[in-house]
Amino acid sequence: MPRRTSTISAILGVIAALSLTLPALAKEGAEARLDTALPRDAQPGSTIDVGWSVFSIEGEQTYPVYGSPVYIRLVGPDGTSATEVMGKEVPSGSGHYTASIKVPDGGIGQVIVGMIGDACTADGCQRSDMIFPLTDDPLVTGAAPAVTPSPPATPIGSELVPIIAIGVVFALGGALAALAVGRRRVIEAPAGR
Repeated sequence: MPRRTSTISAILGVIAALSLTLPALAKEGAEARLDTALPRDAQPGSTIDVGWSVFSIEGEQTYPVYGSPVYIRLVGPDGTSATEVMGKEVPSGSGHYTASIKVPDGGIGQVIVGMIGDACTADGCQRSDMIFPLTDDPLVTGAAPAVTPSPPATPIGSELVPIIAIGVVFALGGALAALAVGRRRVIEAPAGR
């Protein structure tokens, strides 16, 4: 009886795993298409209305990706500022989403359309989104805003050189001491061993 129970449990586990992965597999190969032009030089902090569609492609056919937690993210040109909002599907079941979103600091450097997801391990869960490639990047119009260069990395200061040198000396001293102790044990070992 226990063997039959474990077999049934294994079959149910496989069915549960497939039921969780099939919706994700159905969205692989999906793409997004903007239906609103987004000016890269839009005023930072202003709100713009945007619309987009998400669809999967199978052969010659396209199918809407509907009823999913789809978002749009605008990333500033320096990559550190971003805004993100969830889309509202209009009409329901169409795969067409709309939202009002704030322009990040510096303007629009990149537009990302994705679906929120999680990746879980024994250590816990973290956000792991599915990003849909945009098929109409030309609707993101204008030249990309200039990126303000970040200050150059500061070299290791001369005050750190002595500390590093002391660390290297201690590491070498420890290695030599371990080598000497190891040799002494080999030399002192009785001949019969």
